[in-house]
Amino acid sequence: MFPRSERQMPPPAAAADWSGVHQDILSRIFLSLACIGDRVRFSAVNQQWRGVALQNPPPLPWLLMPSTAGTSCHR
Repeated sequence: MFPRSERQMPPPAAAADWSGVHQDILSRIFLSLACIGDRVRFSAVNQQWRGVALQNPPPLPWLLMPSTAGTSCHR
């Protein structure tokens, strides 16, 4: 067994660059998010994504029928 300092460590994975995603695609993704928490996290990615979120305000909430009140977008 080699000491820790002599082991070959793999290079760190490069982070994906999400800043180049086209605004139309981001808008479609944002509008498909039903959960307010997911929309908040979407807007926190970077300034471009926040701009998309601000340009697409959520619609007014629907009134829920008692049979659908138990559904949730929580994970």
